[in-house]
Amino acid sequence: MGQYIVKAGTPKHTENPLGKSKVKFQFKVINNIHQIPCLESTELIETWNEEEKVLIKKVEPAAGSGKVEEEVKEKKEKKGKKGKKDKKEAEEVKETPKDEPQYEIKKISKTATYPLKFETQGHSMAPAVRQQFCQLEKDLTMSDRKFLDLKEAKNDLESYSYEFRNNLGEYGNYENYALKEVREPFIAQINEVVDWLYGAGENATLEEYTSRLDTFKQIGGPIKKRYVFYSMVGESIKLYEQKNT
Repeated sequence: MGQYIVKAGTPKHTENPLGKSKVKFQFKVINNIHQIPCLESTELIETWNEEEKVLIKKVEPAAGSGKVEEEVKEKKEKKGKKGKKDKKEAEEVKETPKDEPQYEIKKISKTATYPLKFETQGHSMAPAVRQQFCQLEKDLTMSDRKFLDLKEAKNDLESYSYEFRNNLGEYGNYENYALKEVREPFIAQINEVVDWLYGAGENATLEEYTSRLDTFKQIGGPIKKRYVFYSMVGESIKLYEQKNT
C-alpha cells in the first residue's frame, strides 16, 4: 500500500473565447521488484478549440485548358492593336497581379499535456490499521486451532478405541496381558464409545473427546506397557541365547 500527494496543476486555456477547455487527470501505476504497486507518473491533459487560417488548395486546371489560354492571348493582342483606349486596356490586363493565396478560418482541436509532481509518503499501513489486522490474524488462528484440536481429539479417541478392541479380542496382542474381569468390561466400554462417535458424539465438544480418551488410557496404558515390556524381554532373551550358543 502506498500514500501519495499529487500537486494540483493549472490548465492554460480555461478562458478560451471558443469555449472552456476540457481537462482530465491521468496517472500510471507499476509493480516494483517486490510486487508492490507504485505510482510512476501523473499528468494533466487539456483539450481546447482554436481558430486557425488554413490555405485553400488551388484546383489545377483540367486537361485541354491550354487552348483556352491561347485564345485569350490572341484576343488581348487584337485589343492591343486598337486605339489608345484599347492600348490602355491591354496595359491594365498586363499589370493585373497574379492570383493571391486564399485562406479560410477553421476550428482546430488541440491537446496539451502537463506533468504533475507528486510526493510519496510510504508503503506501509497506519499503526492502528496494522494492529487491527494483527488482531484479526490471531483470532483466525485461534479459531482454526480450536477446530483442528477438536478433529485431532476425535481421531485420537477413535484410533485408540479400534487399537484396543482389536488387540484385546481373541488372538489379539493384548489378550494375555489383561485379566478377564478387566478386559471384558473394557471392550464393552470401547464398543459403546465407537457407537457414540458415529452417533451423538459426531458433534461433541473437545472436552468430551479428551475426557473419554483419558479414561481409556487409565485402563489401556498399563496393559500396553506389559505387552511392550514382555515382548522386548522375550526378544532380548532370544538374542542373548543366540550369542552365547
